[in-house]
Amino acid sequence: MTDVLRRRLSSGAEWEQGLAEAAALVRETVRRVLGLRLDDAQLIGGIALHHGSLVEMRTGEGKTLTIALPAYLGALTGGAVHVMTANDYLADRDATQLKPIYGELGMSCGLVTELGGGGAGWEQRRAAYGMGITYGTPGAFACDYLRDSRALDQGRVMQRGRRLAIVDEADLTLLDRAREQATLRERERCSDPACSDPVYGRLTALVRRLRPDLQAPGRSRTLAAISLRQYLLGYAKLTAITAVATEAEVYEQIYGLDTVPVATTFPIRRIDQPVRFFPDDGSRIDAAVRETARRQAAGQPVLLATASIAQTEQLSAALRAADIPHRALSTKNHCTDSHGTNNHSTNHHAEQAPIITRAGRSGAVTVVTRLAGRGVDIPLGGDRPDERAPVARSGGLYVLAVDVFESRRFALQVRGRAGRRGDPGESAVFAALTDTSLISLLGTRNIQLLAAAAADPENRSKLANWALERALNTRTEQATQRLCGAVRYDEVVGAQLDRIQRQRRALFEGGPELARWVRSAIGSVVERQVRAVPPERLHAALAGLYPVGLTAAQVLDALPAGELAARLRADAQRAYDGREAELSPAVLRRIERYLVLTVINLAWPEHHEALSDLYGDTNLYSLAGGDYLARFQQEAARLFTALREQIERETVALLFKLSPQDVADLDFEEGVEE
Repeated sequence: MTDVLRRRLSSGAEWEQGLAEAAALVRETVRRVLGLRLDDAQLIGGIALHHGSLVEMRTGEGKTLTIALPAYLGALTGGAVHVMTANDYLADRDATQLKPIYGELGMSCGLVTELGGGGAGWEQRRAAYGMGITYGTPGAFACDYLRDSRALDQGRVMQRGRRLAIVDEADLTLLDRAREQATLRERERCSDPACSDPVYGRLTALVRRLRPDLQAPGRSRTLAAISLRQYLLGYAKLTAITAVATEAEVYEQIYGLDTVPVATTFPIRRIDQPVRFFPDDGSRIDAAVRETARRQAAGQPVLLATASIAQTEQLSAALRAADIPHRALSTKNHCTDSHGTNNHSTNHHAEQAPIITRAGRSGAVTVVTRLAGRGVDIPLGGDRPDERAPVARSGGLYVLAVDVFESRRFALQVRGRAGRRGDPGESAVFAALTDTSLISLLGTRNIQLLAAAAADPENRSKLANWALERALNTRTEQATQRLCGAVRYDEVVGAQLDRIQRQRRALFEGGPELARWVRSAIGSVVERQVRAVPPERLHAALAGLYPVGLTAAQVLDALPAGELAARLRADAQRAYDGREAELSPAVLRRIERYLVLTVINLAWPEHHEALSDLYGDTNLYSLAGGDYLARFQQEAARLFTALREQIERETVALLFKLSPQDVADLDFEEGVEE
């Protein structure tokens, strides 16, 4: 059937004609391989993903298997399909689970991880990108894109394009980490595939010797960088899935994604209690410990969610003092048992996953910082199926957040850990009026009013919940505005990087296209010199670029500027013809390709740093009431024009500065076919 569908698509058939058959094919394959049946919610979610939407599916509804359908459909046409999730552990887990399914469907599946780096194993990473479907994290994909941006030929490029990105845990990537920069720094250049090319290394050293102004000395430079948002927008098609999509307007405004909520397979039975407020932190912690002890005694599992590592440690100490066995996890690289012992791990996500899974055992108590263990399910009974029924009778998983989170989305995600797939469950939030996070949300004046209402706890709770709801709405709107404003910078930088990348790809093959670019660059450089340099200094300026065939007196002749420029262009082209005859066309093309790409690799970091400085300057300009965005765009365009002129100027100058001995030392004739 996969071959049949491929033939239909290659013959021009519309996607919709085979969508039902493809969905049935994937569902049947999942049943045969895993013994699971995709339910209607998963099929609906998969189809919505295929149509390029942001899909909202609640925790426990099976998002991992839902992704199999759009990934399979995307790979049918042979384009690159990249499935991205929150961390290496989840990417490895999902790829391992779905690889047999894809294999049965005639598709290959690869994996790239951040921990694997991009150095000696770049060949393996390139093989992973050659698979029909590749799993990884957004950071891993973006960093490999940057490494590819410095490649010297197509054979050293790892990724084979950006046709389809399917983003799991979309809120984390598309919102919280949208402006995070994937960065390749000079100290990481060993991860750059270009570094394995001996000619590139020798040429870079030579270029720096000839033009020392091309190297930022004694400090580590950013060789290339791109925000995750801008990287993702470079895909021909972007689709995503998340458990909570409260910021639907942000997904639409920034990514052009419409939000499709998918109804749960089973009714939600979770009981969400209103926020309870306590006068101080001590009373809040004491209440949380008492509530935990009461529920644990009844055999109910308890998940305690904190907003910081310090709070996790404080709560864990209180639980130990009350002799309550528990496990504590943070989003950092450690977990703590009930004895207070830290267990460090470089891959803490993998370490935390089984602990999170066991959090559903009868009477288990687990403390997590923020969303530690994201993407890992908590089934009732945990890894002990025989405990499912008694845990359900005890009320299911009880989730207690001991702080107010800064957004409604975080609050819903914490509460959503309970009550999966129709299970019983309950959630609550305990907050202290002295919490800095609460004061930040509500303001000191409102906190004072709430404290004054302590004589009437019920009224205080209603008033506080109402105020908190309004504050969360305001905070969400402000965060949206900041994100939408900040991404304009990313758009400019990303667009300029894309233009440079298109130029690089056009020069990869060498040959006539490369020769035309060099000849055009020579003409442009000469014309700019004629316009910018006084006549009495023009000959000396040109002599620094190429061996001028005219004397200084001839250059000073009273010719009209247009005729002088034409004569000098012709003179420079004759010098270029002589260089080609001296070295041979094949050797010169190879020199030119390496030279242009080396100059770009050395010039781009300085340009990127200038853009970053410019963004800071224009932000200050906005404080005076100016339109910082318009000013930034205008100045960024000017800087990019200067960059392109610099690339042309440096290439031309270096092309003529290379001596025959330099060419021999660089061994440019190696691998050249006449």
